[in-house]
Amino acid sequence: MSCPRVFKTSRYQIFKDNNPERVQGTCEWVLGHEKYRQWYNSSGNDLLWISADPGCGKSVLAKSLIDNELCSTDNHNVCYFFFLDNEEQESFAAAICGLLHQLFSLQTFLVRHAMEAYAKNGDSITTEVDELWRILKFLVTSRPYQDIESVFRNIPPHLPSIRLAGEESNSDIGKEISLVIKEELHLVMDEVNSTWGGKRTLKALAKKVDSLPKRVEVACERILSRHSRGQQREARLLLHIVVGARRPLTLSEMDVAFQLATDSPHATRHDDLDVDRNYPKSRIRELCGLFVFVNDERIYLIHQTAKEFLVKRLGIHRPEKETWAHSFDGQISNQIMTQVCVQYLSFNDIRDDLFLQQTGNCGSSSNSYPFLHYSAIHWCTHFRNTYIDDESLIHLVLPLYDASNPRFTTWINFLLEEIPGRQKDHWLAFDSLHFASFNGHNRVVRHMLETFKFSVDVSDREGRTCLIWASMKGHEETIDLLCKLGANVNWEGGKYGNALQSAAAHGHSKIARLLFTWGARIAVTSGYHGTPLTAATYRGDEELTSFLICHGADAKAMGGRYGTALIAAACGSHRSIVQYLTDHGANINAEGGHYKSALIAACYGGHEETIRFLLEGGADVNTQGGWYGNALQAACCGGHLTVVELLIDKGAEINALGGRHHHALQAASFSNQIRIAEVLIRHGADIDTQGGEYGSAFQAAFYRGHDKMLELLADNGADIDIQGWHGSALQIASVRGHSNIVDFLLQKGAMIDNSNARHKGNLYAPALISASICGNYDIVKSLLLNGADTSVRSDTYTSCLQAAAHHGHEKIVRLLLDHGADVHGQGGPYGTALIAAVSNDHRDIAQVLIEKGADINGKGGSFSNAYEAA
Repeated sequence: MSCPRVFKTSRYQIFKDNNPERVQGTCEWVLGHEKYRQWYNSSGNDLLWISADPGCGKSVLAKSLIDNELCSTDNHNVCYFFFLDNEEQESFAAAICGLLHQLFSLQTFLVRHAMEAYAKNGDSITTEVDELWRILKFLVTSRPYQDIESVFRNIPPHLPSIRLAGEESNSDIGKEISLVIKEELHLVMDEVNSTWGGKRTLKALAKKVDSLPKRVEVACERILSRHSRGQQREARLLLHIVVGARRPLTLSEMDVAFQLATDSPHATRHDDLDVDRNYPKSRIRELCGLFVFVNDERIYLIHQTAKEFLVKRLGIHRPEKETWAHSFDGQISNQIMTQVCVQYLSFNDIRDDLFLQQTGNCGSSSNSYPFLHYSAIHWCTHFRNTYIDDESLIHLVLPLYDASNPRFTTWINFLLEEIPGRQKDHWLAFDSLHFASFNGHNRVVRHMLETFKFSVDVSDREGRTCLIWASMKGHEETIDLLCKLGANVNWEGGKYGNALQSAAAHGHSKIARLLFTWGARIAVTSGYHGTPLTAATYRGDEELTSFLICHGADAKAMGGRYGTALIAAACGSHRSIVQYLTDHGANINAEGGHYKSALIAACYGGHEETIRFLLEGGADVNTQGGWYGNALQAACCGGHLTVVELLIDKGAEINALGGRHHHALQAASFSNQIRIAEVLIRHGADIDTQGGEYGSAFQAAFYRGHDKMLELLADNGADIDIQGWHGSALQIASVRGHSNIVDFLLQKGAMIDNSNARHKGNLYAPALISASICGNYDIVKSLLLNGADTSVRSDTYTSCLQAAAHHGHEKIVRLLLDHGADVHGQGGPYGTALIAAVSNDHRDIAQVLIEKGADINGKGGSFSNAYEAA
């Protein structure tokens, strides 16, 4: 199975390859370190955190480890993601998708599990592969900053982690930097030879070398200050675009953006621009030297420290035109980016492109309008981060919010293409005022309310107001504006019920407290989570949980997907919140929601510390109900062996019935948890218990194609001919093309259904007909060799020959004929095999049948003869 494209959301390989190769002899401060060797040689799922100061080569180290020292083998796989301060490389979701995409590319057999989960659960797909994380090692590099260190301090003690502090090995790192300098020295000498040409003395050369800057900041100033005032202005604009862009721009995008910022500030059409994607590359080098580089047609600063050199620091004021260091105000960068994006979206020829309005097709427009996709996706963020009151800019923005204006349709179509299908309907449900609130565009919101006299509480088609949308995105100033204008802070509507729950569900604790000061009611039940408290506990927000409890939230309140706040906290493995809620009156055995109980929720996630706390607090180990039936079944579904053993030790009933899989063994079988199944069988699990989605443990295993599980169950006495709604194991394996399972079943003595009885009770036809329909040649051959009757019938086909002929499987038709299939057999909707073949225009098969004696005038079924069918 090929890796699903849905996980390819970033250019993770290019992010890695943007870093240089390591120079021989470097990175030894890590590779030779005792803690690295300890991590490398350990058998557990340890985390190695390597910290070092900026410029010490952490990214170079990581690239080398991926490509060389730790490269993937048959025994292990290496997945990676490089974070950086731009929208493409700062997203946790993009990192997870990148890791999963690499993992599924390397281990393609895992894809089927993920795709089924994705189809059912969307963004919660990662819960289907929890067991994968148990066999991973993590290596993380970072700077040794306090805010990063505080996060690592919170790693639970039962998760092993190792700290390798490079900042304590600065002398070793310094020696390695010298090696890199020596490696690159030939570049300096090439420059010297080309500049001096051997015409100056060594004394003059030494004098020149002595004049070189001793500090990086001074070198950067020289690089960027070597031009005339006019060129420096252009360089400053170019760097504002590079620094301000939400992701690295392509050369074509930069060509447009730079022209709009410099040569064409009044252009009204794309045709007014002189587009040449080769020009920016030479212009960038001319204006910025080595401060900026181009890779894979995209433009990057030479290093993260280059951005830190340019961007203004808090509390430091430097006149922008006097120096380069820390002179770039983020608001100015965003103002420039807003100006060029909005101007481009306002171009008349883009507005008049009717095809683009109707489709919003990114692919078809990238060549014609290279800056359109970026502008449509990111102008909203740039404008929100521009706090400078520029009336001309505001008036340029307003037409983009006019729903009757083609410009509105253009950028909205592009934005919708970036949104997953299940979330797109939410966006389609609201209008311009809601968009402005969602984007945090306060000046636009105020203008619309004052100019068009909209009600501040106008709701979209799903009942959400502007306040709910702003709360969902955490736009504090917009919320404050709407509340001052009289917005109903307790309006109910949409998925999350109200503004307070929306804020809590999306992790905006500060917004939740702000809404409370405006009168938001805490003790209200509505929406997906039921209560704001449940939303906060599911996210693990201890501060907001405490705030809500202290201001009247009921820890015992029921409602929403999770039933109670305690169940939500247990689902998210927030052990401290679970304890806090029980300390404030939450019932540890309260029932409700998808999981039914806190213990079941924790068991599905495998959160052992939380499980032990709940059990010690009196949680009923045999509570029945919910999607997973009981705690033991939930643990089996999640693949958590130690939790299964713990529950059994605490008295869990092995053969308790209920839930999707009906009993624990079927859940383990479905999830292909061999070791769990062995434990359950050893403790007396009934192998042939029937019920649930797949009928039995054996059927669940063959339906999913788990041959090792089938062997385990068969060896322990499972009835391999057991029938369920899907039919028998042999029938289902024949349909799904699991030839190895068919061979296994036949070796174990599975009964081949040669009966001509109708099969209305089963989803599938007899095995031979099913395999013939699906074109599974090897399976058809195995069945025939084991005595399958070629004359077996189904509701649709009177023979397997008719089925194979109708579906165009010539090779199977010849095989069946060689095994005595009756070419003259009649009956069913198609009458004969010949009529079945020609009715689907399978002429080659028809010729084979005629050569074997089929009667071209034979009658039967819906057609008088083969001529009529043709």
